[in-house]
Amino acid sequence: MNYPLISEYIEAIRAAEDNFKELAHLRPVLGDDGQPVMTSGNFAVVFKMQDVETGKIYALKCLTKRQVGSLVADGHSGHLHHTIDESNFSNMSQ
Repeated sequence: MNYPLISEYIEAIRAAEDNFKELAHLRPVLGDDGQPVMTSGNFAVVFKMQDVETGKIYALKCLTKRQVGSLVADGHSGHLHHTIDESNFSNMSQ
């Protein structure tokens, strides 16, 4: 299975209201440069998202390659992880 590139995820995240069926209320938090606030690692990219209805902050984890032992078996690579505290993004630029 080929996963999307980070650039493809960024494009999809920028139009979250059009691309998210069940999470259409989430919008990316943008940094000073106008780009979505994100961090990436060996197998995923995590975007900082905000619920426009409640103001809560979420982390949206999107896989960029298969993870050994991954629970993602149905081809869905985006995964809403959990509500996070702002301090969890302290190392990410805004």
